[in-house]
Amino acid sequence: MWGALLIGSGVWSVMAAVLIWLLNRKKTKAEERNINANTENLSFDQAIVIGNEHKDIAKYWKDQFAGANKTIEDLKKLVEDQGVTIREMNEKIEILLRRDFEKTKTIEDQRRNLLRWEDNSVRLGAIIKEKDRQISDLFKELESKE
Repeated sequence: MWGALLIGSGVWSVMAAVLIWLLNRKKTKAEERNINANTENLSFDQAIVIGNEHKDIAKYWKDQFAGANKTIEDLKKLVEDQGVTIREMNEKIEILLRRDFEKTKTIEDQRRNLLRWEDNSVRLGAIIKEKDRQISDLFKELESKE
């Protein structure tokens, strides 16, 4: 009798564990669908193109401010506005990388993708670093004029 009771409680605990696992899996799948919907079908190459568009932004701002009676506060607002788009772009790139990595089937595919992503992220990092340097130089130039 005690043996049957122990076996019965073991079965219930296994069933409870399986139920918890299924519920967590369902939640994970829903989160994944939500992440995939938020990427707006943006490919990694398109994200790199967006990054390249941002690299000359300091030059654009300098041209916008040339000869105008603008203040540093106006420029700071523009920097903040553009910073939001860059952050959003970086978040989308991370989501795309994660999703692309999960789709690959073999370890060789994952290794090849990691090398490609590393190369692209280095290029994107250099673009953002150069943009930050240009913005810093622009702030210094405007502060010296005031």
